[in-house]
Amino acid sequence: MNTIIYSKDFEPITAIDLPLEVLESAEQKGGLMLSLKNGEESTKGLIHINCYKVPWIDGSLKAILVAHEEELALLLKPDWLVGQRAVVAAYQRTVKILTDKLRKTKPED
Repeated sequence: MNTIIYSKDFEPITAIDLPLEVLESAEQKGGLMLSLKNGEESTKGLIHINCYKVPWIDGSLKAILVAHEEELALLLKPDWLVGQRAVVAAYQRTVKILTDKLRKTKPED
């Protein structure tokens, strides 16, 4: 499930995809830990995330996830929101085209 990770100042840091059971566990326990890996088996860092329940306009309580290690949370692989996906995909296509063109060009001697 897509969820937003916020800073302590309630600024959105990133959107990530977490399994529903992980989110439910975070709500029950008041938080969770995420491991940030650097591509190998070694861990680059642990991100402590608190889960706060805030009252919503319909009277229900909504869970808000807040990262303690905000800089590390910025390194999480984002799962783009629906409205962002087309723009990100277009950007990625453009970068790929430009990268391919750069690879084909030879430096002049």
